[in-house]
Amino acid sequence: MWRCALVLLASIAAAQEVSVPPLLCGGVEPFWTLTLDEGRGTYATPETPDAVLYNIPLITQAEGRPWPRAVTLIGRGDTAIALINERQCMDTKSDALQPYEATLLTQRGTDAIILTGCCRIKPDN
Repeated sequence: MWRCALVLLASIAAAQEVSVPPLLCGGVEPFWTLTLDEGRGTYATPETPDAVLYNIPLITQAEGRPWPRAVTLIGRGDTAIALINERQCMDTKSDALQPYEATLLTQRGTDAIILTGCCRIKPDN
């Protein structure tokens, strides 16, 4: 019994260590942005006048690999999952290489949507 408890505690501790750096993510056609920082996320598009604010209750690492990571986003009446991969990504808006690629699974009303783009490290404010 103690052995099971220790394995469970080790699993919980390992899961808590998984993170992503503070990131600025976004894509074009359609245009969207997602900021991930300090357990919170902010999603915005030109079509939505108010940004969607999320809490990040869980970040999951790929099994047996360091990347990608799935960032679970929970907001008031809205949820999303951001898949972040440590892979160079060409930002088509600026033609600059970014260190991470992003896939955002969310919804517009009742329609499920998938958005793709790139992320860069969020500068210190």
